[in-house]
Amino acid sequence: MISTSNPVYQIWKIVIIITSFIACFSYAYKAMHVDEKYSSKDDYEIYFEITQLLDVFITFFVEYHYPMQQRIERRFLQLCKLYLHGQFLVDVIAIIPFYAIFEGLIDYQYNRLFLLIKIVRITRGFELMSTKVFMTQVKSHFSKKIMSLIQNNEEHAND
Repeated sequence: MISTSNPVYQIWKIVIIITSFIACFSYAYKAMHVDEKYSSKDDYEIYFEITQLLDVFITFFVEYHYPMQQRIERRFLQLCKLYLHGQFLVDVIAIIPFYAIFEGLIDYQYNRLFLLIKIVRITRGFELMSTKVFMTQVKSHFSKKIMSLIQNNEEHAND
């Protein structure tokens, strides 16, 4: 299982959050202002979709922290169950290319509005803006720093 305190995972989450924000604004702009026929072959949009798809798969392997019970879930089947009952549906719906599925069946002016479904990804950004998550990270950082200082220098530890 992947630990949420793993530095590589933390960098991955930051990439996903930033990508989600950029994708939300990009798709909203395309849905509202682009008059030419939508092309799903733009490189940056392929990047958006691939990173989101990878994140769906990775999330099945990330440990879960129960907020009230102060325990960590690491069993794969329980992690899958928690994700499937939680954010999974929103993540999958945002990946489905409804605009491509209905292309030709619905007038272009209305079909491009399917791009707005992808805006649900902005909820990923709320993870970054959560005060509780931020304060937990700050506390963890300074706790590690203090423990390192205590272990490496007994004179400073006694002050």
